[in-house]
Amino acid sequence: MIQIKVRAQKYIMPAGIASLIVFVMSHVPKMGVDFWLLYPAGRAIWNLQNPYIVAHGFFSPPWLLVLLAPVALLEFQIARWVWFALGVLCYLIAFKRLGLTSWAIMYLMLSPFFYYDLGIGNYEWLILLGATLPASIGSWIVILKPQASIILFGMWLKQRRWKVIIPVVTLAVLISLRVYPLPNQSELPWSADVWPYGIPIGIVLAWFAIKQDDTLLALAAAPFLSPYVGLQTWIMVLLPLTRNKIGLIVGILVSWVCMFLFIT
Repeated sequence: MIQIKVRAQKYIMPAGIASLIVFVMSHVPKMGVDFWLLYPAGRAIWNLQNPYIVAHGFFSPPWLLVLLAPVALLEFQIARWVWFALGVLCYLIAFKRLGLTSWAIMYLMLSPFFYYDLGIGNYEWLILLGATLPASIGSWIVILKPQASIILFGMWLKQRRWKVIIPVVTLAVLISLRVYPLPNQSELPWSADVWPYGIPIGIVLAWFAIKQDDTLLALAAAPFLSPYVGLQTWIMVLLPLTRNKIGLIVGILVSWVCMFLFIT
Protein backbone atom coordinates (compact mmCIF):
# COMPACT_ATOMS: atom_id res chain seq x y z
CA MET A 1 0.00 0.00 0.00
CA ILE A 2 2.82 2.38 0.90
CA GLN A 3 4.68 1.52 -2.32
CA ILE A 4 1.59 2.26 -4.41
CA LYS A 5 1.19 5.62 -2.68
CA VAL A 6 4.86 6.54 -3.27
CA ARG A 7 4.62 5.58 -6.95
CA ALA A 8 1.44 7.62 -7.34
CA GLN A 9 3.09 10.68 -5.79
CA LYS A 10 6.04 10.24 -8.15
CA TYR A 11 3.80 10.79 -11.17
CA ILE A 12 1.54 13.51 -9.76
CA MET A 13 3.87 16.37 -10.76
CA PRO A 14 4.57 15.16 -14.34
CA ALA A 15 0.87 14.42 -14.87
CA GLY A 16 -0.07 17.84 -13.51
CA ILE A 17 2.47 19.55 -15.77
CA ALA A 18 1.27 17.61 -18.80
CA SER A 19 -2.34 18.57 -18.06
CA LEU A 20 -1.36 22.21 -17.60
CA ILE A 21 0.50 22.21 -20.91
CA VAL A 22 -2.45 20.79 -22.82
CA PHE A 23 -4.84 23.29 -21.18
CA VAL A 24 -2.62 26.31 -21.84
CA MET A 25 -1.80 25.26 -25.39
CA SER A 26 -5.49 24.87 -26.23
CA HIS A 27 -6.05 28.51 -25.22
CA VAL A 28 -2.98 30.12 -26.81
CA PRO A 29 -3.96 32.76 -29.40
CA LYS A 30 -2.79 31.80 -32.90
CA MET A 31 -1.78 28.38 -31.62
CA GLY A 32 0.49 26.65 -34.11
CA VAL A 33 1.35 29.79 -36.08
CA ASP A 34 4.67 28.26 -37.20
CA PHE A 35 3.02 24.94 -37.93
CA TRP A 36 0.74 26.80 -40.34
CA LEU A 37 3.90 27.19 -42.46
CA LEU A 38 5.39 23.77 -41.81
CA TYR A 39 2.23 21.83 -42.61
CA PRO A 40 1.67 23.15 -46.17
CA ALA A 41 5.37 22.60 -46.88
CA GLY A 42 4.93 18.94 -45.96
CA ARG A 43 1.72 18.68 -48.02
CA ALA A 44 3.49 20.18 -51.03
CA ILE A 45 5.74 17.13 -51.25
CA TRP A 46 2.76 14.84 -51.84
CA ASN A 47 1.34 17.25 -54.41
CA LEU A 48 4.69 17.39 -56.25
CA GLN A 49 4.95 21.12 -55.60
CA ASN A 50 7.82 23.33 -54.48
CA PRO A 51 7.34 23.78 -50.69
CA TYR A 52 9.23 27.09 -50.76
CA ILE A 53 6.65 28.53 -53.13
CA VAL A 54 3.55 26.94 -51.61
CA ALA A 55 4.50 27.82 -48.03
CA HIS A 56 5.75 31.39 -48.26
CA GLY A 57 7.92 32.04 -45.21
CA PHE A 58 9.15 28.45 -44.97
CA PHE A 59 12.91 28.87 -44.56
CA SER A 60 13.89 25.51 -43.05
CA PRO A 61 16.42 23.31 -44.91
CA PRO A 62 14.83 20.75 -47.24
CA TRP A 63 15.68 17.68 -45.16
CA LEU A 64 13.21 18.77 -42.49
CA LEU A 65 10.58 17.71 -45.01
CA VAL A 66 11.53 14.08 -44.35
CA LEU A 67 9.87 14.48 -40.95
CA LEU A 68 7.15 16.89 -42.03
CA ALA A 69 5.82 14.95 -45.01
CA PRO A 70 4.47 11.93 -43.05
CA VAL A 71 2.82 14.21 -40.48
CA ALA A 72 1.27 16.28 -43.27
CA LEU A 73 -0.65 13.23 -44.50
CA LEU A 74 -2.99 13.79 -41.56
CA GLU A 75 -5.78 16.37 -41.36
CA PHE A 76 -4.40 19.68 -40.09
CA GLN A 77 -5.79 19.65 -36.54
CA ILE A 78 -4.75 16.04 -36.00
CA ALA A 79 -1.31 16.72 -37.49
CA ARG A 80 -0.94 19.75 -35.21
CA TRP A 81 -1.49 17.65 -32.08
CA VAL A 82 0.74 14.86 -33.38
CA TRP A 83 3.49 17.47 -33.85
CA PHE A 84 2.76 18.79 -30.36
CA ALA A 85 2.98 15.30 -28.81
CA LEU A 86 6.15 14.57 -30.75
CA GLY A 87 7.63 17.79 -29.39
CA VAL A 88 6.84 16.91 -25.77
CA LEU A 89 8.26 13.41 -26.20
CA CYS A 90 11.46 14.59 -27.88
CA TYR A 91 11.97 17.32 -25.26
CA LEU A 92 11.80 14.69 -22.50
CA ILE A 93 14.15 12.33 -24.34
CA ALA A 94 16.61 15.15 -25.07
CA PHE A 95 16.58 16.35 -21.46
CA LYS A 96 17.29 12.84 -20.20
CA ARG A 97 20.04 12.27 -22.76
CA LEU A 98 21.62 15.59 -21.74
CA GLY A 99 21.90 14.15 -18.24
CA LEU A 100 19.38 16.43 -16.54
CA THR A 101 17.83 15.33 -13.26
CA SER A 102 14.10 14.75 -12.86
CA TRP A 103 13.61 17.95 -10.86
CA ALA A 104 15.50 19.97 -13.48
CA ILE A 105 13.32 18.53 -16.26
CA MET A 106 10.12 19.41 -14.37
CA TYR A 107 11.31 22.97 -13.78
CA LEU A 108 12.29 23.38 -17.45
CA MET A 109 8.80 22.25 -18.39
CA LEU A 110 7.54 25.30 -16.50
CA SER A 111 9.69 27.72 -18.50
CA PRO A 112 7.88 30.04 -20.93
CA PHE A 113 10.12 28.99 -23.82
CA PHE A 114 8.97 25.39 -23.49
CA TYR A 115 5.33 26.49 -23.75
CA TYR A 116 6.06 28.94 -26.54
CA ASP A 117 7.87 26.42 -28.72
CA LEU A 118 5.09 23.84 -28.39
CA GLY A 119 2.40 26.49 -28.73
CA ILE A 120 3.57 27.97 -32.03
CA GLY A 121 4.48 24.55 -33.43
CA ASN A 122 8.18 25.17 -33.93
CA TYR A 123 10.84 22.49 -33.41
CA GLU A 124 13.50 23.54 -30.92
CA TRP A 125 12.97 20.10 -29.41
CA LEU A 126 14.44 18.56 -32.54
CA ILE A 127 17.63 20.61 -32.22
CA LEU A 128 18.08 19.61 -28.58
CA LEU A 129 17.58 15.96 -29.49
CA GLY A 130 20.10 16.23 -32.32
CA ALA A 131 22.67 17.68 -29.92
CA THR A 132 22.55 14.45 -27.90
CA LEU A 133 23.16 12.16 -30.88
CA PRO A 134 26.47 11.11 -32.48
CA ALA A 135 27.84 13.86 -34.71
CA SER A 136 27.35 11.75 -37.85
CA ILE A 137 23.58 11.89 -37.26
CA GLY A 138 23.12 14.87 -34.98
CA SER A 139 24.96 17.28 -37.26
CA TRP A 140 22.24 16.93 -39.91
CA ILE A 141 19.60 17.70 -37.31
CA VAL A 142 21.16 20.60 -35.44
CA ILE A 143 22.09 22.37 -38.68
CA LEU A 144 18.36 22.79 -39.28
CA LYS A 145 18.95 25.84 -37.08
CA PRO A 146 22.58 26.92 -37.46
CA GLN A 147 21.92 29.96 -35.29
CA ALA A 148 21.19 27.57 -32.40
CA SER A 149 24.05 25.16 -32.97
CA ILE A 150 27.07 27.07 -34.28
CA ILE A 151 29.14 26.58 -31.10
CA LEU A 152 28.18 22.93 -30.92
CA PHE A 153 29.82 22.47 -34.32
CA GLY A 154 32.92 24.18 -32.99
CA MET A 155 33.03 21.78 -30.06
CA TRP A 156 32.63 18.78 -32.37
CA LEU A 157 35.47 20.06 -34.57
CA LYS A 158 37.68 20.35 -31.50
CA GLN A 159 36.84 16.71 -30.76
CA ARG A 160 38.33 15.85 -34.18
CA ARG A 161 35.00 15.02 -35.79
CA TRP A 162 35.87 17.18 -38.81
CA LYS A 163 35.48 14.25 -41.23
CA VAL A 164 31.77 14.27 -40.35
CA ILE A 165 31.19 17.97 -39.77
CA ILE A 166 32.86 19.55 -42.81
CA PRO A 167 30.98 17.52 -45.46
CA VAL A 168 27.66 18.09 -43.65
CA VAL A 169 28.14 21.84 -43.36
CA THR A 170 29.42 22.19 -46.94
CA LEU A 171 26.59 20.16 -48.45
CA ALA A 172 24.00 21.88 -46.26
CA VAL A 173 25.13 25.33 -47.36
CA LEU A 174 25.26 24.40 -51.06
CA ILE A 175 21.82 22.76 -51.02
CA SER A 176 20.25 25.52 -48.97
CA LEU A 177 21.54 28.36 -51.13
CA ARG A 178 20.21 26.70 -54.30
CA VAL A 179 16.92 25.33 -52.98
CA TYR A 180 15.47 27.88 -50.61
CA PRO A 181 15.89 31.64 -50.12
CA LEU A 182 17.68 32.92 -47.07
CA PRO A 183 15.60 35.42 -45.07
CA ASN A 184 16.70 38.99 -44.52
CA GLN A 185 16.30 40.95 -41.32
CA SER A 186 13.18 42.78 -42.54
CA GLU A 187 11.41 39.41 -42.81
CA LEU A 188 12.19 38.51 -39.20
CA PRO A 189 10.02 40.74 -36.98
CA TRP A 190 9.74 37.80 -34.57
CA SER A 191 13.48 37.76 -33.79
CA ALA A 192 14.27 37.95 -30.07
CA ASP A 193 17.99 38.45 -30.55
CA VAL A 194 20.29 40.59 -28.40
CA TRP A 195 22.68 41.23 -31.27
CA PRO A 196 25.30 42.68 -31.05
CA TYR A 197 25.19 43.34 -27.29
CA GLY A 198 25.21 39.67 -26.36
CA ILE A 199 28.44 38.88 -28.24
CA PRO A 200 30.77 39.20 -25.19
CA ILE A 201 28.58 36.81 -23.18
CA GLY A 202 28.39 34.40 -26.08
CA ILE A 203 32.16 34.42 -26.58
CA VAL A 204 32.80 33.65 -22.91
CA LEU A 205 30.26 30.80 -22.88
CA ALA A 206 31.63 29.44 -26.16
CA TRP A 207 35.21 29.49 -24.86
CA PHE A 208 34.32 27.49 -21.76
CA ALA A 209 32.08 25.14 -23.78
CA ILE A 210 34.81 24.24 -26.27
CA LYS A 211 37.51 24.07 -23.61
CA GLN A 212 35.46 21.77 -21.36
CA ASP A 213 33.57 19.88 -24.10
CA ASP A 214 30.38 21.05 -22.43
CA THR A 215 27.30 20.53 -24.61
CA LEU A 216 25.03 22.55 -22.32
CA LEU A 217 27.31 25.60 -22.49
CA ALA A 218 27.71 25.20 -26.26
CA LEU A 219 23.95 25.33 -26.71
CA ALA A 220 23.61 28.23 -24.26
CA ALA A 221 26.24 30.33 -26.07
CA ALA A 222 24.59 30.23 -29.50
CA PRO A 223 21.62 32.60 -28.93
CA PHE A 224 23.99 35.37 -27.82
CA LEU A 225 25.98 35.12 -31.06
CA SER A 226 23.21 35.12 -33.65
CA PRO A 227 21.65 38.20 -35.32
CA TYR A 228 18.29 36.40 -35.41
CA VAL A 229 16.92 34.13 -32.69
CA GLY A 230 13.44 32.73 -32.14
CA LEU A 231 12.07 33.33 -28.66
CA GLN A 232 11.88 29.58 -28.04
CA THR A 233 15.65 29.21 -28.64
CA TRP A 234 16.37 30.92 -25.32
CA ILE A 235 15.44 27.73 -23.50
CA MET A 236 19.01 26.70 -24.29
CA VAL A 237 20.36 29.42 -22.00
CA LEU A 238 18.54 27.75 -19.11
CA LEU A 239 20.27 24.41 -19.67
CA PRO A 240 23.52 25.13 -17.73
CA LEU A 241 21.39 26.49 -14.86
CA THR A 242 19.96 22.99 -14.34
CA ARG A 243 23.11 22.24 -12.34
CA ASN A 244 21.85 24.53 -9.59
CA LYS A 245 18.23 24.43 -8.42
CA ILE A 246 18.10 28.02 -7.15
CA GLY A 247 19.80 29.34 -10.27
CA LEU A 248 17.32 27.51 -12.47
CA ILE A 249 14.30 28.81 -10.54
CA VAL A 250 15.61 32.38 -10.79
CA GLY A 251 16.33 31.87 -14.49
CA ILE A 252 12.80 30.66 -15.16
CA LEU A 253 11.25 33.56 -13.25
CA VAL A 254 13.38 36.04 -15.21
CA SER A 255 12.37 34.22 -18.39
CA TRP A 256 8.69 34.80 -17.70
CA VAL A 257 9.36 38.53 -17.19
CA CYS A 258 11.33 38.70 -20.45
CA MET A 259 8.62 36.79 -22.28
CA PHE A 260 5.95 39.20 -21.03
CA LEU A 261 8.02 42.23 -22.07
CA PHE A 262 8.70 40.77 -25.52
CA ILE A 263 5.12 39.88 -26.43
CA THR A 264 3.52 43.08 -25.05
